[in-house]
Amino acid sequence: MTPSPFKRALLVFLAGIVLGAGLGLYLGWVAVPVRLVDVVPGDLEAPFQEDYLRLIAATYQMDGNQALAQSRVLSLNRSDWRGWILQEAVDAVLTDPAGLETRQLVLLADALGIESPAFAPYLGGQP
Repeated sequence: MTPSPFKRALLVFLAGIVLGAGLGLYLGWVAVPVRLVDVVPGDLEAPFQEDYLRLIAATYQMDGNQALAQSRVLSLNRSDWRGWILQEAVDAVLTDPAGLETRQLVLLADALGIESPAFAPYLGGQP
């Protein structure tokens, strides 16, 4: 007994899906996987640069190495880095004034010579 044309078409379709997925996985994982080499922070997209900035701020709070923190910020290759850090820190102050990341960003900004009246409560000054 032969299968109906619908069942045959469905079987061919499913076999094609399985073979295509298998071939795609083989090519992507075994034959020609993507290898990222020498990726620099400046190549990151904007949201990931913001995450990296927060990591720089957290590391600066732990080790206090201002020169290293500044070189990491400069590795993002942003011409507007001072204004960008100011904006990120002020946004953090406005959205999460009691947050640890906010304090870290403010301390990093202060260490890099970036000033704002919004930073005063975090730096021991009066608002």
